This record gives sequence, structure tokens and C-alpha cells, in this order.
Amino acid sequence: MTSLQDSQPLPKVLEKYAPVYARRLAMYQAVNGAFADRTARVEAFLRDAIQQCDFAMCVRAEDLESILRDDRVKSMFETGHGASVGGVDARREWMQRMYGVDAGELSPEDHPTYGLLVGKNRLRDLARDPDPFYRYGAAMLILRKENLMARTTLTVGSSFDFRESILKSPVPVTDPKALCIKGFPTNPALAPPRWFNGMLFFDDLITQGRISPDVPNCLSMAADDMMGFENFELQFFGPIVFSRDVTRVEYMNVTGREAALVENLRPQLEALGISCGDVLEGMPCLF
Repeated sequence: MTSLQDSQPLPKVLEKYAPVYARRLAMYQAVNGAFADRTARVEAFLRDAIQQCDFAMCVRAEDLESILRDDRVKSMFETGHGASVGGVDARREWMQRMYGVDAGELSPEDHPTYGLLVGKNRLRDLARDPDPFYRYGAAMLILRKENLMARTTLTVGSSFDFRESILKSPVPVTDPKALCIKGFPTNPALAPPRWFNGMLFFDDLITQGRISPDVPNCLSMAADDMMGFENFELQFFGPIVFSRDVTRVEYMNVTGREAALVENLRPQLEALGISCGDVLEGMPCLF
């Protein structure tokens, strides 16, 4: 069984996280031991989703030229901007909570970049939830999954606000555990007015046929926009080298400028063997 400890060499954050993760996982399994069958079904679903979906990240189209020039996607600690409320300082605090590390010991390059699982049928996904393009950036980079598996973690829902949950923690995509789903509420004001176990809720979505591993963008709709079920978020550690780790650039013309910004870079992209086009280009209309 692959675990964080088996991935060598580990980026600094994941190396420091390994013992923290082991303790959290043991606590989670003790709390949910009575639900072994349901946990197994949830974890099988997560494995299928990781296998069937693409790894992607959204960036601002106006940043794409500089990303190409540097041949690297930078973390918000390097760029100084990101989608998180509160900016870099807030994200630094949550990094410490997520991974049990002292953010003061990390260089800007040690911090992760963020992405998500996306389905093969982008049109179907967008019809359910176009939020990634509006919130994070209108250029989507489709990544070479095989290059990133050993240094990527997953959370169901945003990793940013852990007040929604005690127990929820990032898990390796090579061996996903239900620990990545919100558990018992930390802040009662953010929880439904009843005892709540996120893993059991997620399992209900599976058994009721409301979510499917090949349609990750249906999660938010199926969960009625509940906090903690926004998407399947990925956290990438180590460099994202554009020429090596990106296979396609897709854009959504949110403001009317994105098409021109990306299309101007088409010759450079094609020279690298990276295709590009409108996110709706060639997508089958299958629901």
C-alpha cells in the first residue's frame, strides 16, 4: 500500500506531514471503526475519481505569458496574490493547520500550488459548476497526472477553511482515505443542526446515485452547496514545470479578453507540444 512515507524523495512539507498524517489517520480510523464497509466504499470512489479524471489548475489568463516565460507555475507565496480571503497571511496560517508544519520554516517554493479534479467532459462539468474559472482564473492547465502522483494530496472540498471540520486532512492521491472529508464540526455555527459525519454523508451521495467518479463537478450541486463539498481539491508540491507538466491549455472567455490572450500564445504552446483552445471546443454535449 502506497503512503506518504513511501514516496521518496518527499518535498519538505510532505516529509514533515508524514508523522502528523499517521496520527490523524489512526484517530480517524478509531472514530469511524464501526463504519468500515461504508468507509471502504467511499475510498474506492475516491480512487476511481482520481483514476478517471484529469488533474488541472486554473490560472489567470493574463498570467499565462509570464508562466510560459518562467516555465513554472508559481505559488501564491511567490506571486503575492491568490483566491484566498485574507491573502498570503491567511493561507500561511491554514498551511500550518493543514499539514502540521511551521510555515516560518518554509521558503515560498515549499508551499503548494492548488488545483482540482476535472472530468473528461468539460461541457457537462461547466453546466453544473463553472466556478473554478470565475474564482481562480479563466485559463485551465490540464496536467500530466503521471508526473505529479507522488507529490499531490487531496481534500474533498476546499482545504482553506478547516473550521468546518475536525479530523479532515489532506491525503495522498496514491492512497486516498476518507480522512480528506469533513468530519465532526469544529464550529457548530457552520454545521447542519444535527450530529454530522461527512464520510457518511458522502457515502449517502454515492449510494443514492447523486455523484459519480467521472463527474467531479457534480459534487457541489449534489451536496446542496454545503461548505466542505465544493470540489475535489488537489494540492501540488514541488515545481510545476510548464513545458514538462502541462499537456493542454483550455480557456473560458469570461471577460471577453481571455481568447485573445491565450490565442496570442498559441505558437509558443504548440512549439512545446501543448495544445490549446476554448474549453467548449470539441466537447460532446452529453449529460
